[in-house]
Amino acid sequence: MISNQLFKPQIPQKKCINKNDKKICCLCPYRLNICYDFIRKMPIPLQGVHQFLKVQQGFFIVELQQTYSTFGYQEPIELEYLFSINQNAAVTKMVVELGDKKVYGIIKEKEEAKQEYEEGVKQGKTMAYSEQDEEFPEIKRVKIGALAPQKELKITFEYIQPLEVFLNKFWKVEVYPMIDENYFNLQQQQQVRLQSVYFQSLNRYIQKYVYLEKFEYNFKQNITASIDIGSPITYYKSPTHSILSGNAKIESAKQSMEEEHPRKLILMLEDTPSNFIPTKQFTLLFTSDEINLPRAVLSHTNNDALFTQKYCATISFIPKFNQTTLDDAYSQYLDGLNIAQNQVINRGNYLFFIDRSGSMTGARINKAKQSLLLFLKSLPEDCNFNIISFGSTFRSLWSESKQYSQNTLEDAIKHVNNMEANMNGTEILKPLSQVVYSKYYGKSKSTTLNVFLLTDGEVEAQPIIDLVKKNNQAETRVYTLGIGEGCSQFLIKRLAEVGNGKFQFVSDNEDINAKVIDLLEDSLTPYLKEFNLETNVTNIAQIIPNPESVVCLKKNQELTIQVLFSIDQYIDNLQFTLSCFDPQDQKPIKYEVSLNLNTSQENEYFHKLATHKFITFYENSLNYGENDLNFIKINKQTIDDQDIINTSITHQILSNKTAFVCEVCELEDNFKQQKSQKVYITYNKKENIVYQKKMKCLSSRATALSSMDRSRPMTNCFKKQSCVQELQFRQYQIGISHVGGSNSEEEDECEEQIKCIKEEKKKKCQKKEQGNKKSENCRDMIEEDSIASKKEKSRSREKLNKSRGSFHQEDDLPKAQIPPQTYKIEYEQIISYAKADGAFEYDLMFEQKINFQGWINEQNYPQNIWFTLLALLYLDYFCSQNRKSWQLVYQKGIQFLQKNGVNYKQTKEGYLQKQLIQI
Repeated sequence: MISNQLFKPQIPQKKCINKNDKKICCLCPYRLNICYDFIRKMPIPLQGVHQFLKVQQGFFIVELQQTYSTFGYQEPIELEYLFSINQNAAVTKMVVELGDKKVYGIIKEKEEAKQEYEEGVKQGKTMAYSEQDEEFPEIKRVKIGALAPQKELKITFEYIQPLEVFLNKFWKVEVYPMIDENYFNLQQQQQVRLQSVYFQSLNRYIQKYVYLEKFEYNFKQNITASIDIGSPITYYKSPTHSILSGNAKIESAKQSMEEEHPRKLILMLEDTPSNFIPTKQFTLLFTSDEINLPRAVLSHTNNDALFTQKYCATISFIPKFNQTTLDDAYSQYLDGLNIAQNQVINRGNYLFFIDRSGSMTGARINKAKQSLLLFLKSLPEDCNFNIISFGSTFRSLWSESKQYSQNTLEDAIKHVNNMEANMNGTEILKPLSQVVYSKYYGKSKSTTLNVFLLTDGEVEAQPIIDLVKKNNQAETRVYTLGIGEGCSQFLIKRLAEVGNGKFQFVSDNEDINAKVIDLLEDSLTPYLKEFNLETNVTNIAQIIPNPESVVCLKKNQELTIQVLFSIDQYIDNLQFTLSCFDPQDQKPIKYEVSLNLNTSQENEYFHKLATHKFITFYENSLNYGENDLNFIKINKQTIDDQDIINTSITHQILSNKTAFVCEVCELEDNFKQQKSQKVYITYNKKENIVYQKKMKCLSSRATALSSMDRSRPMTNCFKKQSCVQELQFRQYQIGISHVGGSNSEEEDECEEQIKCIKEEKKKKCQKKEQGNKKSENCRDMIEEDSIASKKEKSRSREKLNKSRGSFHQEDDLPKAQIPPQTYKIEYEQIISYAKADGAFEYDLMFEQKINFQGWINEQNYPQNIWFTLLALLYLDYFCSQNRKSWQLVYQKGIQFLQKNGVNYKQTKEGYLQKQLIQI
């Protein structure tokens, strides 16, 4: 029994901020790790990267080691280092090595740490300082002040991150490259649909600090992983890298190799060049036969300041929602499918709320209609559904939901096609309260109600959020899709969180289909509810999270509850009973685990992970303007900022109110003198304005140059852009050395090079416009060059896909051997033929288009079965890049074939084998 009283702590009112004024950061940034000269904005050469992964029960520890060089400098410099991690990860260590010096960063209150850093730099010391970025919390900033030249600098960061789950069969580890190539491809991405508003704002933000285009991949990325989860590892694979297990030099690994299913595993990259590509993401999937059993571990810390939290009991489990084999689950991962083919799909009631206010006119209403049609085509059989349009008022397609069938699907499609943005203002509260939370819909405990809200509205969010939060139950889930930049990010994100759902944002020019499917597939999962934890542990300090706050546990989620308690215990044998309810089978579930104090293992990371969750819950409550912290139980009635600062310092976990700081070394006297005499530190405001004008002028010239020849290959444009940036940097250096002075010879040379590039472009344009024979030859050459560039682009894409590990292992037959299409069909057109039962409606003319190999119906399948088979084959091999967008329709088609005695996988392999024989 629990001997002390635990509370859902309150946050003082004065600490809560206006939720309408808070900018909510909703997405993880594209991965970024870069070190640069803080003054010149130039990347510091990266010599090498080694990531050491230590996988433990429920989480993994990443030790990121990077080596930089300052050999190109002749005077002390100030470096800044940016790196981003998963929003659920916690930074636990910072180590700076310079020559023989190795210094550990210490977490202190932010203002105190900042003052210590600045004073140290003034005194001529090499200092290190690290904090969490205020605008993008997932980005961590590090400053190295007064660093001597001709040095090799090693920075090591350690962070812990919870393991992800896939299909409730695998744990997943992902390690991202130093810099995501999306940062360099922004110009290309603007011309396709896969563009993100969030990424654009992030990219602009980063570009203020560093010339990303000057980053060079002249290094290798090495990765080593060790797995010790306390149970035998029965399956492991990397879809991105070739890996080797075991290490003959390590005795524990050698012994582990002798076991059929080792408990400890050492994994290394195979010595092949493609394994060390620095732009390549590393992914590892692994599992144990005990993955769906409850697990418990008892750990303790020797931190004397934590006597009231000496022990941490971690109880976790992953429900067993399907019977998919490991090989099939792995194939599902490679295919980008998030629903097992034999999973029992949760069929319920689907309500689609679509915004038809005046602001949705044009592209937005068309995008919303497109997404709604995809929703309808992808719904599971035997569910019920309805469509509610809203603006100043609201109206439903039907008075109540109807069963999903071909007839109701056709009626709904006609209704959607006739929609216009003609319902004036945006009123969301009334339709939700009168439809979702009516007696008919929202009060039922026997069926699952899935609510999908599609809106671009900026409305008063809190009343809507309060409505959903007040009526929150596991049977009702709210999914939100924010369309365009004007929608309320706070509403979209928070509504999904309090409604047990999921959210997505889509810009006006972004592909919406994949995000639609991501929301829909989350609704198709079984779940557990009504969690409770009982224990005989006494003197508990914290329970994180509070089991009663876990409304439901869905697919791809692992429940982890951590109990922190003091050394004062009446008994050594500790009992924990975790209970819940399974609505699918309509039965209660109870798990019991036992732990003994005498078997506790020293491991501070369990404490650190619990602390990070605690701090995150507190910061989220402030962001949302809430006065209670419902997600934890603690032996205090209130908590405030000072409690968070103390907790962060005690556990040495970085938070938004603390920072790392350390003194690396003293600068030598001659470097101190150089540092104090640096010209760029002392130039005045007037001189700075002159320099800014020069840079602005040069920037406009660069813009003019880059826009003169749009027809050239993107690779050439990228090279020209880099050339201009090089000239910019040289001009920048000249401006520093000769502030306020006249042009130097180098500056004149810089101008001359730009003029040459302009002249060369003008000559090409003039030749192209002439009507003589030379002009025709020139056009022929341009056409040949264009064809060559397209081939080069194709080869580059194939190389990039290979480097990222995006290959398909289900088939041994390579796609490249299928002859190219002369007529490209968009996947949306194919999906338009999909029917409610998973079949594709037969069309003779369209069959000739999608039968890309002229295959013969040798089995004499009926028309609907034959046409469905051809549609799935075409999607498989010519629309794979959009797989996420059509995977639910695709899966319904496979199930339709199975019901009619056709094994799609075997049939596909048979047809491909015949094609290879013909070739």
